[in-house]
Amino acid sequence: MAYLKRTSNESLQVIPLLDGTTTIGRSRLCDLNLRSPVVSKIHAVIECCSGSCTLRNESSKGTFINGDKLQGTRQLMPGDQIRIGWENLTYFDSAPPEIDGDSDRSPPPAGRPGDPDESILHKTARPGRAIRVESAVCIAEEKVRGEISLRDQTIASLATTDSVRKLSQMLRLSRIIRDRGEPDQVEAAIVALYQFFPQASQIVLVAETVPGFQAFSVSLAHCRAASSPAMVCDDVIMQTAKMNKCFLLADQWRNEPGEKPRLSALGRVSLMSVPIQTVQGNCYAVLQMISEDPGPEFDMGDLERLAILAQLLAIVVPVPSSR
Repeated sequence: MAYLKRTSNESLQVIPLLDGTTTIGRSRLCDLNLRSPVVSKIHAVIECCSGSCTLRNESSKGTFINGDKLQGTRQLMPGDQIRIGWENLTYFDSAPPEIDGDSDRSPPPAGRPGDPDESILHKTARPGRAIRVESAVCIAEEKVRGEISLRDQTIASLATTDSVRKLSQMLRLSRIIRDRGEPDQVEAAIVALYQFFPQASQIVLVAETVPGFQAFSVSLAHCRAASSPAMVCDDVIMQTAKMNKCFLLADQWRNEPGEKPRLSALGRVSLMSVPIQTVQGNCYAVLQMISEDPGPEFDMGDLERLAILAQLLAIVVPVPSSR
């Protein structure tokens, strides 16, 4: 019999693959239910016969094997690494070594982690602190409330109910970038974002240190309240840089409806993280904005506007010289 080993947030689960069809997706009707907004209702299908299995992608969001996007159907080989959304699955054609001691371990129910901070590494942000992008970094899917590819953020994206507001803010930030006489144009432009996002409490900018080196350093850390320490969420910065996508994440949990939120130590409510790109579309800096309790949370409209404004910031955020 073949198996899948599912690893998520330090948890492990071993799933037997019986002969026949195994469906994988967000739907509760799937044989393997992955409760994540970045997983399709029916995302992929595994067909097994006498222990030999094939994987078929069923989602426009893509299924990846060993880092390559799956095209059509593929025969699974022992040790194949399957990524669906933020989930990592390993294929075995016989029982993996962990099955005896770990088969009873299951991932925590979605949206109910034991510790609100367990999946995002928070650190006090100080200019110059290094952040290295590691290949295994992953944001817990329960915290992802939305994501945007910057490829989708064109002038056409202004054609929404919020179009006048977006266009107005683009023009205002353009004037700030053009007219401000401060020696630090980057700080002037980024601090101006507080005008456009009144719920924001802190902004952190990290920039690539050496092109292609996959390491970033904090260039600017700013808080509205002088007594508050700016925070950087390393995993979010890393994933934004790796995926070159904009993310909206929750950093607050309610175990039951109406229950008082369980907040992390500094009381953050939600955060947005967007890449700043070169003209070639490569991420060379990341902007992270945090909303603190008791302020309102960010929503997808906020993320869309920040994604557009981040492209303006590329005018003043310096690109590493060797590009």
